[in-house]
Amino acid sequence: MKYSEVKDPRWADENTSAVLCTVTFDELFSPVPFTASPGDSEAHGIEIFQRCTAGDFGPIGEYVPPADGELEAKAKLSRDERMAEAARRIAPLQYAVDESVATNAEIASLKSWKLYSIALNRIEQQDGFPSSVVWPEKPV
Repeated sequence: MKYSEVKDPRWADENTSAVLCTVTFDELFSPVPFTASPGDSEAHGIEIFQRCTAGDFGPIGEYVPPADGELEAKAKLSRDERMAEAARRIAPLQYAVDESVATNAEIASLKSWKLYSIALNRIEQQDGFPSSVVWPEKPV
């Protein structure tokens, strides 16, 4: 994805493993928040990280830990996004079971996705929430 401007880089974490910034992508109408990292799945994410660390967009600001309220909101948002994906995966599997046409593999997959959803729904019960969340492993 092509971009024309990167502004306000700052470290995303205390380990300096990612950079938060504002990027203007050519395909979009306005700048958007962006997290760049060396392990990004997209080439532009890796490039932006490398250019940020090289100083191409000015000095990288210090990492500022989010307040507890922000951490909780981010964790819940991430949970909700994962729950939405699980719901999309569960629905057709459940339909197959309901109509007695599910294969053994579909029945096993349905159980895995349901257990994953239950674990996601319980993240707030974890010790250390919201500053430390252990996410359940997503079924394949």
